[in-house]
Amino acid sequence: MNRPVLRGNAILLSLRECARYLHELKEIIHTGHVKHSALNGHNPESTTVYTVSEVASFLRCSKAHVHNLIAGRVRGVNPLPSIHLGRRSLVRKETLIEWLEQNESPIAMIRSSPNIDAADA
Repeated sequence: MNRPVLRGNAILLSLRECARYLHELKEIIHTGHVKHSALNGHNPESTTVYTVSEVASFLRCSKAHVHNLIAGRVRGVNPLPSIHLGRRSLVRKETLIEWLEQNESPIAMIRSSPNIDAADA
């Protein structure tokens, strides 16, 4: 099988690979568990993926805003890496957590720190 091609923050797959992955994802959704062959020896935690709707509810924003994050159209924020399966975009759980940590603002962290007195800020 060909390896996925990485372009920018997107992974491009062949149509055959997309169909295989979509079939595996549908099976995971319907059965609630992952077959060993779908994992290819990876940890199940690393295979958790979110749809744009799930990412939007997690971030408490609209699906359109998530699409803008993926496309890199939000100023001052790194693009959100995603997997593109045709028109569908999926975001790995690990990638989302890393992206959130990278985009945390130092100013927001200072304001929320309990050790800083209002007079010091």
